[in-house]
Amino acid sequence: MAPTTVTFLYPVVPVTSKPFNFEYYLATHMPWVQKSWSKFGLQKWEVMKLDPVGGYTTELIMHWESLEAFRKALEEDSVDIMADIPNFSTVSPVQIWGDVVGGN
Repeated sequence: MAPTTVTFLYPVVPVTSKPFNFEYYLATHMPWVQKSWSKFGLQKWEVMKLDPVGGYTTELIMHWESLEAFRKALEEDSVDIMADIPNFSTVSPVQIWGDVVGGN
């Protein structure tokens, strides 16, 4: 099983929507995710505040033991975590994942 990286990209919100709530995300949501999903193989995570010129405001990168570990976390413990998204974002993220095949 290869290590897996999972990325969530939050698009720029329409003018009529609330901006991404970094305070809630970093103080409440991500510690909850870490506590809930580390038992499944979440190793670490990073949050970037992006230049909105690129079309996205926020990027979450999660490092997992394997794709199977990420899938198990989604299957067994994701309903409440995903239901928390409206507390920090009014848009759904783009989700990208894959096995790590190189690096330094």
